[in-house]
Amino acid sequence: MLKNGSPLNLNTSIRGADVYSRQFGGLAQDLTAAGAVAGRGSDTFITAFETNGQAGVQSTNIRYLNQVGLPINSQVATHFSVAGQGFVPVKDQTNANGNLGFTRDCTFDIDANKNFVNNLGQYLQVFMTDQNGNPLSPDVSSTTNLVPLNVGTIVSPPAATANISMGLQLPSDIIAAPIGTVKTNSVSMYDSLGAKKNLTFTWTRTDASVTAYNSAQATQSWTLSVQGPAGSTVPAPYQAGMRVEFNAQGQPVMYNTQNGGVAAVAPPNLAIQWGAGSPAANSTIALGLGAVGTSTGIASVGSQFSVNSATADGSSPGSFKRIDFDENGYGTVTFSNNTQVKHCRIPVATFNNINGLGESQPGIFVPTGDSGPCMMYFPKDGGTGALAPGTYEGSSVNATSIYVNMIQVQKQMIGNLKAIESIKKIFDRLDQI
Repeated sequence: MLKNGSPLNLNTSIRGADVYSRQFGGLAQDLTAAGAVAGRGSDTFITAFETNGQAGVQSTNIRYLNQVGLPINSQVATHFSVAGQGFVPVKDQTNANGNLGFTRDCTFDIDANKNFVNNLGQYLQVFMTDQNGNPLSPDVSSTTNLVPLNVGTIVSPPAATANISMGLQLPSDIIAAPIGTVKTNSVSMYDSLGAKKNLTFTWTRTDASVTAYNSAQATQSWTLSVQGPAGSTVPAPYQAGMRVEFNAQGQPVMYNTQNGGVAAVAPPNLAIQWGAGSPAANSTIALGLGAVGTSTGIASVGSQFSVNSATADGSSPGSFKRIDFDENGYGTVTFSNNTQVKHCRIPVATFNNINGLGESQPGIFVPTGDSGPCMMYFPKDGGTGALAPGTYEGSSVNATSIYVNMIQVQKQMIGNLKAIESIKKIFDRLDQI
């Protein structure tokens, strides 16, 4: 027996039982998807037909792959979801023989081989970038230049110190700091190979007579000399001493006016020659001591010597610490030396007919003639969604509605089975006549 007044006969009932059985199986599959990451629902559409006196029913199954589940917070920082349309490319192997597929299950984590793999055993595919996020490959519109994301071999190269900044107080009181008073402080820096070196800065109180100064504003001066580690050389003006003149407020007003030096509003660069035995390149460092006429760096005031700050940039080599994804798909690596560089970018694929995709395994989809070929974009481009880091996509399937539909389909299937049983009894009686 079928709905909508379909004729009661054995062929129709058998077909009906078969179709409703398939529909019930589809609902059971949907019930499983209700608890899966990025689970998708389906529908089985039933149509009745009558051809040449033969009545029956047929079913058509449709997957709703274009539906988007809500993001759910994850405890794993490298998980993410796509907040909108689009699928992330994956492969089932990390070598060239891997089969390319597309997924919404972005529960990626680092495995023992430092590859990024999701709950389905699929490996994340990305475009590699330079440290500024520019793709290394000029072609990012196809899947040809995709590579599996692996963080096992990346290291941060050393960075030579290029800037040293200091803020310190030199005593101005002539009794506390008479001519010839010497004060020192040290700063750690890095050479071009990432080796840490210590520099000693020596401050010496100089002229007491205002007439000896090159600046009309000056009322006092100090000279700064710099010494590096054994074997290194610091050329002029820091070898003999670079003079700094201060005004009555203790602010620097002129740099490098001693021994024929050119008066300047900024100290000259500090050059360090590491010596013939050192494999490191010579260093050139911008020395930040503060703007003239301000108290933003060094000052000569009071009767005490104190170092408020002394910092140098640069770093030693660093090993991989973590990678963070952002909404635009960039993967930024943080190294053990606290440097950060962009390393890769995650693309997102879309299709003309998303619901036409084939499913090579649960949660992994492949293009078909119905879907059309994949079109590669970066997140938020081409109608694709942004990435939502620290989340995973929940299922778009409502389990409650599935239970209700299963009850209804079960009734229809039982009705057809009872019809088959009744017709069978009629045939059995006819056989007995």
